[in-house]
This record gives sequence, structure tokens and C-alpha cells, in this order.
Amino acid sequence: MTALTKRGRREQSKDRNPPPSSPQNRNEPSVNQGKTQSLKTGERTIGKIFPKRTMLLRMHVGEAKSGDDVFALSTSVNTGQPIVQHEGTGKWFTLEWKDIIQLAVDAGIEKEES
Repeated sequence: MTALTKRGRREQSKDRNPPPSSPQNRNEPSVNQGKTQSLKTGERTIGKIFPKRTMLLRMHVGEAKSGDDVFALSTSVNTGQPIVQHEGTGKWFTLEWKDIIQLAVDAGIEKEES
């Protein structure tokens, strides 16, 4: 693991095995400071919900509205994964690309039209 020093130089960490909760051991777009929840669909679990005030490095894409709900749409700077934030609750939802591909396959994307 590398870290930046005060002078901006990269420095090798002596800790070769980061703790299980570190971002290096999770498939998350960034650092999480709270408990996450996942969405269960059938036998699979997809996506993660992060609490408000979670730091996610992201690039704003736009917003969507549904009735009184407003959603901020962005992508992860690190992985490009889609990120949705509900502006009312402040919660974040992320979805990994492998999950999006699996949803597309489940919907029949690989099947020829009849």
C-alpha cells in the first residue's frame, strides 16, 4: 500500500496486508465511513447502499426526478461504476458493472430476437 507524504512523495507502507474493512479489500468505489446495505434479488445480492455523509469520489452526470424525489446521478472516479444519491435522505447506492451485466443477461440481452 502506498501513501503520499506531506511533500507529495509516494511512500511504501509497512503494512502489507490491509485490514478487511479497508478499500483495498472491498469492491467499493471509495471510502465508506458507515454501515452498508445490499439489495437482494432472488438468490443474488446486488448493489450497496451507503449512509449519508459517506465519502465517495465521484463525477456528477446529472439528476433525475420521480414525483417529489430527486436523485443525483454520478459515476465513480475510481471504477466508473454508477452512483445514485437520494437528495432527501442523503443515502448513496452503487452498482458494480458485473451486476449490471448479470441483470442484462437475466433480461435476455444475449438472446437473438425471435
